[in-house]
Formats: sequence, structure tokens, C-alpha cells
Amino acid sequence: MIRSMTGFGSASVTDGGVTVSVEIRSLNNRFLDFRFRLPKQLEGLEDQMNSRLRQSCDRGRITVAVSLELSNGSANGTPKLDRERFESYKDLTDQISREYSFDLKLTDLMDMRDLLVSQEPVEISDDAVLSVLDDALSQLNEMREKEGGTLATDIQSRVAKMDKILEKVRQMVEKNSKNLNQKYREKIEALLNSASVDESRITMEAAVLAEKADVTEECVRCASHFEQIRNLVEGDEPAGKRLNFLLQEVVREINTIGSKSADLSVINYVVDLKEEAEKIKEQAQNIL
Repeated sequence: MIRSMTGFGSASVTDGGVTVSVEIRSLNNRFLDFRFRLPKQLEGLEDQMNSRLRQSCDRGRITVAVSLELSNGSANGTPKLDRERFESYKDLTDQISREYSFDLKLTDLMDMRDLLVSQEPVEISDDAVLSVLDDALSQLNEMREKEGGTLATDIQSRVAKMDKILEKVRQMVEKNSKNLNQKYREKIEALLNSASVDESRITMEAAVLAEKADVTEECVRCASHFEQIRNLVEGDEPAGKRLNFLLQEVVREINTIGSKSADLSVINYVVDLKEEAEKIKEQAQNIL
């Protein structure tokens, strides 16, 4: 079953008087983008966290926030301002602003968290932190699978509706095609205004015009795309990018049907098809 790109997962555990909490949020993104908010002492784990996330995340903007809290309630140890570091950076920004008339902010040079030091170091094992990360990631995936199931149901129902509309278009085109050749023939004869023209040439021109108005091929390709969309939605592989491509092809075929047809009923059906296709495209933006 397809999975949604958005989701949330959280987990926490207390180990040796220290509570480590992890929150993972996933939002829509064309690519895979990780953002970590970690206590300074855990920044060395970022590569390992990145590796674990890549095993189950294919696309999306993934934000991971980790916090540490002692049993006495102090978060990430008791923070203290590193005055010497702060003053050295402050003097540097003031000097640059004064000598070069350039408005430079302290945050342009460094992360403000680098100015905080912990009076009370927090001791927590790397394995404990990574274990909590795995639990949060499991929750994230469960939520994305559940939402993916909802999206799949909605897409399947819309494709089924489009299939029924397309069948009506087929029937209407087949019904009209019997009279289309004769209509074109009558129009050609009216334009010629009783001029002497070979009868076979009139028949051939009428047949050519009727063939140009035929949408059988477009209907067949549309039906094929619908079947591929159903298979993608039912599968377990990442389907978002391919689904977007198929929907572009569906819209292209629908537009061609509309441009070829002069029947008002067919044009109304084309509008209905495009409306459903656009709704599926919106859903597809949130699919891995």
C-alpha cells in the first residue's frame, strides 16, 4: 500500500536518571531533506541518525528534534552562557560593522547554541538515544502508512468514477460516429455549391475529417493509464513520482478528447474527467 509523505512520530525513555525524547516530523518535499535539532553533546550521532532515517524515508523534509532532561527537571543540563566566547564574537562583529560599514549580526557567524555550556553534563548512551529514534521512526511510518491507506481509497474511488465517465464518452462517440461521416459529407457538398467534383473525392475527404474527430485511441490510452494508477496505488513501492507522470498523461489525453469533440455532452464529460484528475494530482503531491 502507498504511504503518505507527511507524518509524526515521538518516543522517550529514561535511562540512568536521564530522559531522552525524540520527535520526528515529515512534510512534503520533492527530494529527501533532513534537519536535525540536537543537544550539542549528541551532534556526533547525526551521521548514524541520518543513515537510519534513509533506510525508511525516500522523500520529504524530515525534521528530527532530540532533547535530554535530568530527573530533577533540568533540560539538557543546566545551561550557562559562555561569556568569553560571546564577547569575542561580539567584538568581532562590532569591528566589522565599524570598519566596513557592514551590518553583521552575531547569528550570521555562529549558532547561538554554541554560546551555551552545561554546568551539569548529561550522561546518556548512544545506544539509548538511537533506540528511542527507532521507536519514533516506527511511529512515523505507522502514521504514514495509515494516511497512505486513506489516500489510496480516495484515489481508487476517483479512478473508478473516471472509468465510468470514460465509458460514457466511448459509447457516445461510437453512437455519433455512424452519423459523423454523413454530416461531414453534407457540409462538403454545401461548401462546393453544386460544383462538379468526383464523388469518390468527397467520400474520401469526409472519411478523413471523421477520422480526425475520432477519439478511440485517446480513450484506450486513458483506460491503460487508469489501470496503471490502480496498480501503483495497490503496490508497496514508492509511487508518488510515477503517479504524477501518469496523471500528466491522463490530462493530456483528456484535453485531446475535448479538442476533437464538438458534442456538448462529450465536452461536459471531459470537464468532469479533468476535475477528478486534478483532485488526484493534489493527493499525489503527498504520496511517497
